[in-house]
Amino acid sequence: MLLNQSESSKFPGHTFLAHIEGSREQPLEDHLHAVAALTSKHAAKIGLGNAGLLIGLLHDLGKYSASFQAYLRRVTANPDAEEPDAERGKIDHSTSGAQTIWRNLKPKGTVEGVVADILAICIASHHSGLIDCIAPDGVDKLTTRMAKDELATHLPEVTAVADPGIAAQFEQLLQDPMLIQSVRDAIGRICKIDPSSRNFVQSFKIGLLVRFLFSCLIDGDRLDTADFANPSAAFARQYGAYTEWPVLVSRLETALAAFTTSTDVDRLRSEVSKACLNAAAKPKGTYLLTVPTGGGKTLASLRLEWSPKLRQPVKAHFSENGELSYGSVSKAVYERVQAGRRQAAGTRGV
Repeated sequence: MLLNQSESSKFPGHTFLAHIEGSREQPLEDHLHAVAALTSKHAAKIGLGNAGLLIGLLHDLGKYSASFQAYLRRVTANPDAEEPDAERGKIDHSTSGAQTIWRNLKPKGTVEGVVADILAICIASHHSGLIDCIAPDGVDKLTTRMAKDELATHLPEVTAVADPGIAAQFEQLLQDPMLIQSVRDAIGRICKIDPSSRNFVQSFKIGLLVRFLFSCLIDGDRLDTADFANPSAAFARQYGAYTEWPVLVSRLETALAAFTTSTDVDRLRSEVSKACLNAAAKPKGTYLLTVPTGGGKTLASLRLEWSPKLRQPVKAHFSENGELSYGSVSKAVYERVQAGRRQAAGTRGV
């Protein structure tokens, strides 16, 4: 069933939705802004913040179609239906955003056309995985996808009804010369790394650039969707705003100093804690801490894990710099351990 804009507005709540979880609704405008911000933040690490912002804003443009809105409300109204919905996966909501970029940039020139290819691929692929631009038989599948019938992609409809704030922002980005320049500069840096390398090597590296940008979009989309579906998990996510190690260590030591040593058990716990702190000075390796329940290992082990001697500025391969693997017999025990650590550290992201 197709609904026009006036018909879709008869539904309660927001006219245009991205997701529904029970009685909660996520406005499509909120989802697009959130994904754009996350994608831009990730992509900015290599100077492609504007590109990330644009593909985040446009990735779900097709969800503005009345067909998708009707489908979303129908399937969430009857989640226990035994038969799968006949339209599941058949309503194209990713092509229209890619077409918007393609049609705006492709006619402007060769460089603009390359940027159009890169950004359109990311959007068109965000539910299917990266599409094959050229088929084994030589067919240009990307161009074919961008030429898809507007009735099937809902392009005129969705561009007409998109939230004004979304439309204004992506239109401004499409006209911003820095969008083209930033992608051109990124490709230029790749080509300068080894200018004597063969063309196919540079093409491969540019392909990795596309995959990086695509990953930024996937990460932003999945994170925002997961945060809406599970707000309690979203609360623990810090999005890079991590507390500095010296602050965490200070909080831990303050919490440990508050414990008394008035009983034999308390004194044994203190000895376990001191042993962990002393072990932090040892060379990097694998160590076994065997302590019975109630022995204080939840916080004592953090002295080994968080020791400044083991903490160096590392953005990747974190496990090589003192990460502690904690084994427990059940998820409930593990969650209690993590709750105790968060309380001692005064942060929700431990």
